[in-house]
Amino acid sequence: MYPTVWNYIGDLATFYIYDLIEDDRTKNRIQQMVKRLRKEDGNLQHDVSGILIEYAKSLHTVFNFIDIEYFFVKYIEGFIIDYQNQILDFPSYLSAEDAVHGYWEGHILTYYDVFKDEISKWIADYDFLIPSSYLEIFFPFIYGKESTPLNEGIKWLMNLNLLNKRQFAEIIAKSPDQIDSMVKKVQRWTKSEYIPNFISLIDDLSPIINSYPDINYRRGIYFTLYISIAMSRLYKKYLTQPLREEIRGIKTFTQVQLNEEFANKAKKQKIRQFAYTACVLNPLMDMLKEVKTEDGKIEDKLSMLESFVDEKQDQISNYHAEAFVYFIRARIFYMHNQYEDAVKNYQKAFELGRYRIGRQIKVLIFEFLHSCRKIENKQLFKRVHDWQSFIIEQKDFSHNMTLEVKTFDQVWNDFDHDFKTFILKNRKTGKIYS
Repeated sequence: MYPTVWNYIGDLATFYIYDLIEDDRTKNRIQQMVKRLRKEDGNLQHDVSGILIEYAKSLHTVFNFIDIEYFFVKYIEGFIIDYQNQILDFPSYLSAEDAVHGYWEGHILTYYDVFKDEISKWIADYDFLIPSSYLEIFFPFIYGKESTPLNEGIKWLMNLNLLNKRQFAEIIAKSPDQIDSMVKKVQRWTKSEYIPNFISLIDDLSPIINSYPDINYRRGIYFTLYISIAMSRLYKKYLTQPLREEIRGIKTFTQVQLNEEFANKAKKQKIRQFAYTACVLNPLMDMLKEVKTEDGKIEDKLSMLESFVDEKQDQISNYHAEAFVYFIRARIFYMHNQYEDAVKNYQKAFELGRYRIGRQIKVLIFEFLHSCRKIENKQLFKRVHDWQSFIIEQKDFSHNMTLEVKTFDQVWNDFDHDFKTFILKNRKTGKIYS
């Protein structure tokens, strides 16, 4: 299980996009596009592309520098591609909550390494005022600091100008009678989990920022504070204290230094994954292959499945494998031309498994769409096809599905056939997934 498209894009918008926008009409337009993603009923790719276009415009308004705009748009696009690949490459047996937190844990680990490589190039190429300790600002918990990236970013800016909090507040206060209130605001910026709006923050800091005549230095401050705010929002939502300690351990401990608790947790995860694969996943996959035939009686196949479910009910529930059960039941009906019953079960399998069953979702969707076509259910066909058009990346896999740009009628007509066999094969390894 991973975040839904709506959850994931909505989080990216909250972390990286809304803060850049002062115009309420533009913000509302993006929010409406994000809301449409919740139903997963429409053109997901169109709405996500629209959100990225608005993001690029907002970046231009703030930074007015094509390299920064390009960097962040590609940065967010990279997040989305990584998200799509995760869904396909890593089947999940975790609960929805654990899986979402696990996804963001992996996200933070991955982008620590990206920042380590990429941001250093920016410092060298553009002479931005990005600190040499930028990783300690963006990922303070890895370095044992109990603070947010924003806290560290503001402290860096004060140190850069050799100012204490009172002096800092005196410079940015709009009038003398605002100094005391500004001191309190600076204290919140440096010590609490309060996260201000980025546009409001740089407006408050404009006397400091504008004191640098070099525009690249000013952009460097914007760049550092912008990422620190985005990271602070991400941490506040997903980075619990145990998760901070775990990631810090992964990044800073040697194998010898790993404490017993951390080592035991990794061992337990490995044992759990092995049990899931051996006791639930492999038998279900074998059954999927076994029922991929028109031979035999439908009643016998359904009885075999029900017997397996009765025997393995606790394990199926414990590992959240119900999607595979519905998939098998749907395929039994599908192979015997009972498409109405097939569609009912494919729909349940799709709802439960589209973010959970890895590359098998490609096979499920092919059979699901074919069944929808057989019973002339265009609405459901369109919704499922739209989801797979956005999520499924097919560059290195060989099969007869296509993501070429076609009209809906062309796609609909493509499934007007009686061919039921769908082969999903990895070109590099030769492994057959279906």
